[in-house]
Amino acid sequence: VGKSRPHITNTMRLLNLPPEVRAYVRNGELTAGHARALLTHPDPVAAAKLVIARGLNVRQTEALASGKDIPTPAKKARDAEILQIENDLSSRLGLKVHISYNGKKGGSLKIDYTSLEQFESVMRLLNRT
Repeated sequence: VGKSRPHITNTMRLLNLPPEVRAYVRNGELTAGHARALLTHPDPVAAAKLVIARGLNVRQTEALASGKDIPTPAKKARDAEILQIENDLSSRLGLKVHISYNGKKGGSLKIDYTSLEQFESVMRLLNRT
């Protein structure tokens, strides 16, 4: 069938889940990784609903199934220099500014405006040479 033995075995194990959880996998609400983690949970249906409601990743689902505390991903501390530049731009433009920097990959600059006049003002500033 063109699939490895472990892949087929893992897929077959999903048949041990209650029909409701299998339906979540079929509908794309859960991945096969989530479902495999739920196999060990005493109440996979309730756990699946919790995973979907909270948007847990597979590692968090594994922790939930094993009864451990669900780890929360640590928020990255934003660079102080980037925050200062955001504040400077915000005060100059009078608009909310958000800068995302991804290191070597570059980044993005987001300027929030609430009216067409604010947008035109930003465009005038950007078009100056």
